[in-house]
Amino acid sequence: DARLGIGDQLTNANDLEGAYVEYKQAMEIDPSAKVYVKFGDLQYRWGQTGQALQCYQQAAVKDPNYGPAQRQLGIMKLLQKDE
Repeated sequence: DARLGIGDQLTNANDLEGAYVEYKQAMEIDPSAKVYVKFGDLQYRWGQTGQALQCYQQAAVKDPNYGPAQRQLGIMKLLQKDE
């Protein structure tokens, strides 16, 4: 959680490369659904929607009941006009 918090602070400061490093460290420690969603959000901000979608899907596989993963998947489907 500490790495995710630092990554969030860096993301808010628009230091996306620094956030990537922190999220990657968090992934190595605990590849949870929460970390996959953070990676997906970062990929989305970089305009890499395909990779973001893969991260959200992986998060949903890790924890099918994790609300943020389901929400982000729904948003991606709407953006793709896949209703």
